[in-house]
Amino acid sequence: MSTNKSIISHFFSGTFFIGGARVSAIVLGLVSVMLATRYLTTDAYGIYVLVMLFSNFLAHFLSFGLGLVIPKYLASNEEESYKTTLINTVFHFRVIVVLVVGISIVTFQPLIAGFLDSASTTDIFKATPLVFLVLSFTQLFESILRGRFEFRAIGLIEFISEVVELVLLILFVVVYRLGFWGLIMAKVASQAFFSFLAFRAIRFEHRWEFNVALLKEMLKFGFPLQVQFIFGFAISRLDTLIVGSILGARGVAFYDIAKKIPDSLMQLYSVFISVYFPLSANIHATEKKEKTDYLLNNSIRLITFLAAFAALIIAFFGKNIIVLLFSEEYLASYWALVLLMIGLTLEMVENTLGYSLVAIGEPDKPLYISIMRSIISLVGNLTILPILGYIGAAIIYVSGNLIALPVNIFFLRRKGISPNLIASIKLLFVFGLLFTSFLLWNPGAILSAVFLLLLYIPMSFILSVITSRDMTILYGEVSILWSKLRGKLPGALKVR
Repeated sequence: MSTNKSIISHFFSGTFFIGGARVSAIVLGLVSVMLATRYLTTDAYGIYVLVMLFSNFLAHFLSFGLGLVIPKYLASNEEESYKTTLINTVFHFRVIVVLVVGISIVTFQPLIAGFLDSASTTDIFKATPLVFLVLSFTQLFESILRGRFEFRAIGLIEFISEVVELVLLILFVVVYRLGFWGLIMAKVASQAFFSFLAFRAIRFEHRWEFNVALLKEMLKFGFPLQVQFIFGFAISRLDTLIVGSILGARGVAFYDIAKKIPDSLMQLYSVFISVYFPLSANIHATEKKEKTDYLLNNSIRLITFLAAFAALIIAFFGKNIIVLLFSEEYLASYWALVLLMIGLTLEMVENTLGYSLVAIGEPDKPLYISIMRSIISLVGNLTILPILGYIGAAIIYVSGNLIALPVNIFFLRRKGISPNLIASIKLLFVFGLLFTSFLLWNPGAILSAVFLLLLYIPMSFILSVITSRDMTILYGEVSILWSKLRGKLPGALKVR
């Protein structure tokens, strides 16, 4: 990886293969939500959202930070015997953790059940351990695949599992009308299938080995990342819990619909991170600082360009999208959706800076930032949410990301890395200008919205955020990729 050109090629091919499948998976996921919101009451859907929230928290919390540590360690060492030992160690460690949790649940279930006084609380308690079990192994195997640069396999497996989930959802929820438990059964079965396919895709030599020294080293490195996750969870999901405690399950349903599109786009961002993080760690370990800066700053510039464009689409057509995907009942979520899209753009930039800190060997710095942001989230939501409802939660989300950005930059510059946010600032200015024009002009007219949306690209060129060199590089990479794909097509298509 001796040139910037090779970095771009490696990055482009990785994001293309996993990204294409991820887009399909996101579309299927949105179709699942469309069906769920039409066949479940808002309360039942809100309970499902809470189950997924608690299950994801437990799965990440009990991973002890290994979700990021595994890809970094695998990407930083070329010895296959080392990788085999590492994979066997973390696999057996996860089995032990899941067994301990399962035994604990069975042991204390009668005691906890005595305190449950509602059917919804009972459903949450029963469903959460099941979803946690399958998510634990899903996340482990995906981390291993990322560390082995198996991006194509991740995307394909995710797409297949989303198809399985959609089919089962139609069967259990639409045909048999099983409601909440139909959703849970579809989720558990599809994630179990994901784990099976991912395990097969890893293709490692299973051994009955458990390297305690290696595990201790990884857990030590992952400890600040684990604590960071706890605070990161507070940042990203505490608002949902507070919405639920103040507005009830119905409020959770409305806020979750507002978050559904940003969360889906965040999944696309995770495709980028799946490639960016191990690649950044590899470049920092083997190349010069200038290449680390090159990868970081160009990534930030292109991420902001795409995210701000997506935010404009949602700002212009959000009401139509809500009615099309969900129902008119959720139109009240529009302004929260717009604010969340702005916050999403900021979060993608902030997360890229944070992952860069971990990639250069500074896993504790994002922890400090997460602690700060969790405090802002807790205090802000408790103060504003009772007054403004879930709109207040969206405002706090935007504010937390704005405050975290300069702190990330400070820590990176102390390590000799020079992030540049000038392009991001220009693009946010363009977003504000076009959205204000939309509101003042004729927010109900489709043609005016389309016209303003199309102005985004030439304005980006005028401000030199996107350049002709970007187009030349993109054309070259697409040509190379097409040549590779064409070589695998049937003979009749090759001639064309």
